[in-house]
Amino acid sequence: MADDIEVDVEVDENGSKSGRMMLIIGIVAGLAIGVTGAFFWLSNKDKEAEIEDGVEEIVEEVVEEITEAVPGIPYVYLYIERMPAALVDERGRTVGYVFLDLTLELQNGDEQSYVSARMPRVNDALLRAISEHGLTRPGTRGQLDYDRVSAYLLEAANAAVNQEYITGVYITRALRAPS
Repeated sequence: MADDIEVDVEVDENGSKSGRMMLIIGIVAGLAIGVTGAFFWLSNKDKEAEIEDGVEEIVEEVVEEITEAVPGIPYVYLYIERMPAALVDERGRTVGYVFLDLTLELQNGDEQSYVSARMPRVNDALLRAISEHGLTRPGTRGQLDYDRVSAYLLEAANAAVNQEYITGVYITRALRAPS
C-alpha cells in the first residue's frame, strides 16, 4: 500500500524542495505559537486562581455576616397543594369553592420528618379548622381573610402534631373554582 502513495514536490530553479521547506516552516511556526499560548495560559491560570480564592473569601465573609445577623437554623418548608375548601357566607350558605396551596414553615430539618409522618393528621386538622372558622371576612362577599385563616390554621396544625414545630402556615395560592 505504501507503494501507491505519490507526493508531488516542486523543485525550484536552485534545485531545493520548497514543499519540504514550507512544511518545516509551518511546524516551527506552529510550535512557536503553541509555546507562546501555553505560556500566557499558565500565567493567566495563576491569576484566575488568585481571583477565585478572593471570591471564595468574600463569599465566606458574607455568609458568616448573614449567619450572625439572622440567628437560628434555616427554615424548612412543607407544601400542601390544592386543598379544597368551601366559601361560606354569614348565613351559612355555600357561595363557592376554593382550592388552597399552603406552605408549612418549620424551624429545621429535624422536625420535617416528624411532621411529614403526620401529614394525614395535619391535613385533617386543617380541613376541620376551615370548616369550623370559614375563610372569608364578614360582609365582603367572599374575600379571603388571609391573616385570620393563617393564624387558626397554624394553631390547628400544631395541635395535630402535638408539638410547636410549625412556625407558620402561609396561603401561597387561592384558586376559586368556577360556580
